Amino acid sequence: MDNERSTQGTSAPLLPLLQRLHNIHSSKEEPVAEEEAEILTVQMSPNESFLRYLTLPQDNDLAIDLRQTAVVIMAHLDRLASPCCPPHCNSPTSHKGTLQEVIAWGLLGWKLYANVNGPIQCKALSSVGVAQIVCSEKGFLILSSSGAVYTQNYKSTTLAPMLIHGLSSRKIVKLAAHPDGQHYLALSSNGEVFSWGCGDGGRLGHGDTTYLEEPTMIAAFNGKQAGKHVVHIACGSTYSAVITADGELYTWGRGNYGRLGHGSSEDQNTPMLVTALKGLKVMDVACGSGDAQTLAVTENGQVWSWGDGDYGKLGRGGSDGCKTPKLVEKLQDLDIVKVCCGSQFSVALTKDGQVYTWGKGDNQRLGHGTDEHVRYPKFLDSLQGKKVVDKDLVSALQQRVGLLARESSRDEELLRQVGSELMCLQSSEGKLEGLVEELHAEAQHRVAEAVSFQAELHAEAQRRAEQTESPQAELRR
Repeated sequence: MDNERSTQGTSAPLLPLLQRLHNIHSSKEEPVAEEEAEILTVQMSPNESFLRYLTLPQDNDLAIDLRQTAVVIMAHLDRLASPCCPPHCNSPTSHKGTLQEVIAWGLLGWKLYANVNGPIQCKALSSVGVAQIVCSEKGFLILSSSGAVYTQNYKSTTLAPMLIHGLSSRKIVKLAAHPDGQHYLALSSNGEVFSWGCGDGGRLGHGDTTYLEEPTMIAAFNGKQAGKHVVHIACGSTYSAVITADGELYTWGRGNYGRLGHGSSEDQNTPMLVTALKGLKVMDVACGSGDAQTLAVTENGQVWSWGDGDYGKLGRGGSDGCKTPKLVEKLQDLDIVKVCCGSQFSVALTKDGQVYTWGKGDNQRLGHGTDEHVRYPKFLDSLQGKKVVDKDLVSALQQRVGLLARESSRDEELLRQVGSELMCLQSSEGKLEGLVEELHAEAQHRVAEAVSFQAELHAEAQRRAEQTESPQAELRR
C-alpha cells in the first residue's frame, strides 16, 4: 500500500486489523484452491481484483492512511456479503437487477469438477441468463434468455459451455434432448425445427441415418409450410416428436414396440403424422427411453399412451403394448396438462397440481413408498395438500430418477437422495422463510462487525492523535 501521502493525524498502525479482517470468511463462502479459482467463475469484480492483488506491508507498527484503510475494509465487507446473494444475471435481455442462481452436480464435464457429489454454484452459467437446460447421454445444452444456445460435453476439458454458432442467426425458444439419447432438437421463434447428433434410425428427420455435427433445419418444419408451424418439441432416447400450432403430432426415428404410433414397428426417417389422434388437439407429448412408451395429452385433458407396455407403464392394467395411441381411461375427468416418461414408468400432472405415477416400482421410483409395480395411474399421496405448479419440475425429477433407476444396487443411496429432494419440495415455503431469516441474521452480523471495525478505527486514530499532542503540550508548559 502507498503511504507516502499520509499526513500527521490521518494515519495509524492498523495493519493487524486488516490482517484479521482478511482471515474472516463468510459462513456461505467456500475456500477455493488456487488452481481451481478460474473454474466456473465469471470475470472478477473490481473489489475481488483489488483484494486478490493487494499486498500489505510486513511491519505491523507502520502507520497507514485512514482513507486507504477504509477502502480495504469496505472491499472486505463486500466480499463477505457477496456469497449471501445470488449472482446478477448479465444477459443483454435480462431486466436490470435480475438475480439468477444456477446449481449443478454430477458429471459436469469441467476438468476439476468432473464428478461433483454435492451442488455447486455455476456463476458462469448464471451470467448467461439461463432459460432452459436439457441433458443428454454425452452432454447438455443451455438456452439463454436471448435465444443463444450453448453446449458442453461431459468429457470436455473446456472451462465453460461453447456457443453453437450454427444457431446464432435464429432466436431459439426451446430445446429438447433425452438423458439416454445422443441427439438434439431446437425450435426457433418462427416455428423452425433443427436437429443434430446421432442419426441412427432416422431420429434426426432428414431422410437418412447420418450423424450431424451441426444443427440442420428439418425440411418438413421450415416455418413456411401452412399447418406445420411447430410449437413444441420432444426427444426420446432414439426418436423424436413435435406438436404443431394446430395440435397435430408428428413422430419419427426408431419404431421399436410401436412407440411412434403409426401402427407398426418400422423406423421412420422423416416426420410422419400420428393419424390416430387426427381431429384431437395435442397439447403435450413425452417420449421414453430404450423399452419406450410414448404419452400424449389432448386439449380436453385426456391422456393417450402407446408403445411398450411392460410393468403396466401404459396405464391400462396389463403389460400389453400397442402400436397406436389408446386412451388411459383411469385419467379421464382429471384434466391432465403434462405427462412424462421415466425409465419403465410414467407420470401425469393435473391442472390442479396433483401428480399421478404408474409403471415399474423398483427402488421406490413411483413415490408410493413401496417397490411394487403399479399398472394403473395412482395419486401420489406424499404430495397430498400440495399443488405442483411447475410443470418442468416433474419432468426434471422423472429424468433424474429414470436415469438412476437403471443403475445397479450401488446407486440405491443416490435414489434415496432423490426421494429426499422430492420430499423437501413439500416444505419449500418454509425453506424460503428460513433462507430469508438466515440472510437477515447474516446481514445483522456483518453490520455489527462493521460497527466494531469503525469503533476500533476511531479509537486507534484518537489514541494516536493524543500521543502526538502530548509531547507538544509538555513543550508548551
